[in-house]
Amino acid sequence: MRALAVSCTDETLLGDATTLADRLQLPLAGICHEPRLVHEWLHLLMLDEKSLQIVTTGKKAPGPVWVDFSSSRLRHRRKGGGELLVRACGVKPDFRPQVLDATAGLGTDGFILADHGCHVTLCEREPLVAALLSDGIARAQAHEDSEVRLSAERLDFVLADAADLLGSAQSAMFDVVYLDPMFAEQEKSARSRKEMNLLQTLLPSALAQSSLVNLARRVARKRVVVKRGLKAPPLDGCRADYMLKGRAIRFDVYNPRPVSD
Repeated sequence: MRALAVSCTDETLLGDATTLADRLQLPLAGICHEPRLVHEWLHLLMLDEKSLQIVTTGKKAPGPVWVDFSSSRLRHRRKGGGELLVRACGVKPDFRPQVLDATAGLGTDGFILADHGCHVTLCEREPLVAALLSDGIARAQAHEDSEVRLSAERLDFVLADAADLLGSAQSAMFDVVYLDPMFAEQEKSARSRKEMNLLQTLLPSALAQSSLVNLARRVARKRVVVKRGLKAPPLDGCRADYMLKGRAIRFDVYNPRPVSD
């Protein structure tokens, strides 16, 4: 069986599916109504009238992976006033930082920050992940729930390598640079959700981007925040100025470093 192809659920979506397959340089599997009966492909990037999803084929496959900023799981985090991430990024009633989520992945943390009033630029370098993320942002910006819609309007998205973006002129606009190396080996146990497992399978070469901490410190006006497993070593071996610890994760916080250092 081959790994991944693009499919859709209806003939009216076939043109969009073809365009998506060409853009991602993936095979087109055509129209599919029953992914559990598919035997040629392990996974389908499935376009339906509501969303874009990665669907694992087979009768005992887990559910689809997609970006849903209105999900009940995310709603629970949004309501948590003491969200550790928000504290780590220095969000206060009188200060809503401009944030670069430089390794955005599926965008959950970025949306939490946007929900707390921050303007967040989501940067993702993997085209497959970026397709899911872009779809989720577009749906959230058109959502019937005004809170979801307003939070999503504070999101921008760019398909780019974080190091390239941090080295560009536009990087000077960010108060906070946030790094979450989603594919780091040391975080596999802390990231056992099906989303991470599936993306690790489909993107085996997408390891954590290295040497980003010092580059981010030369860009961020206020701080750099790095999400780590509770027992994981510091990213790039850079010792944090201070940490905020939860039950399973911690946030390493770094002060800016002038370019002259």
